[in-house]
Amino acid sequence: DEMYNYADSYLYTDIKNKLRDSLTMALFEFDFPIAWYSDNIYFDIPACYDKRDILPLVGDTISRCSDVGTKIDFSRCKDQQNIRVHCGESCHACCKDTVGRMIVKEKVYNSCLELEADDACTWGKVKTFCPVTCNQCEGA
Repeated sequence: DEMYNYADSYLYTDIKNKLRDSLTMALFEFDFPIAWYSDNIYFDIPACYDKRDILPLVGDTISRCSDVGTKIDFSRCKDQQNIRVHCGESCHACCKDTVGRMIVKEKVYNSCLELEADDACTWGKVKTFCPVTCNQCEGA
């Protein structure tokens, strides 16, 4: 009685890539407003990101990753693995570049190296997508 999400299964990688490629082409071919209205579009989930749902905290008030450093003391990231895993970006617990595609200023990029070569690391979403390449990792 569970619902399974097979989107990230290796069995469907080819289908997922074909759909992504078709969507990328369609954005520009049919002049979808999001292609020129939005400065940055992720086609793949960043390798390090904060989950949007409520933090799995016992006995605490309802909190989200955006509360780390304000309602939730930053030291809890270090002390509690469930917070580190849930809030990898806010806790600075994960630092690796995303393997995937991103659109920045109406141009398609297929890697962090391409983004860096075009000086796109000035954009916040690019820094999240490519923290290693854009020198965003603590201690780097």
